[in-house]
Amino acid sequence: MQHSENGVLDDENWVWQLPVFDNLKQLELVLSNCNYWEVLPEFLHSTPNLEDLVFENKTLCERRYPRSEWREPKDVPICLLSHLKTISISGFKGQWPERDLAKYLLNNGPFLDKMLIYTDCVEKRKYASFAVVN
Repeated sequence: MQHSENGVLDDENWVWQLPVFDNLKQLELVLSNCNYWEVLPEFLHSTPNLEDLVFENKTLCERRYPRSEWREPKDVPICLLSHLKTISISGFKGQWPERDLAKYLLNNGPFLDKMLIYTDCVEKRKYASFAVVN
């Protein structure tokens, strides 16, 4: 394993190292990179008391050609297991990695009260939201 000033490079991937934000209860991420789901686990691991997570997906990725795949983290983030109550995702494009991420969050969030997913179907200009309530 090699260290650099911005993180750690292991045998396979670049690994982000963020500080721990113990007091953070709400996190809003505005996403502009097609591979946002690759760094999301690190944000979740760095916010153990997170209760509300908001994504705004502003990527311009092709629906049919995702550039990467969602890989479940080795450990489920503490915030997801113990505190996360609401998740809101806007700009959902329906790519398989996005679907896998939403499924992972739903399956591993026992305290999750609500998950809102907003999608903009450009072809038909329809907006939809989905809520999962316990």
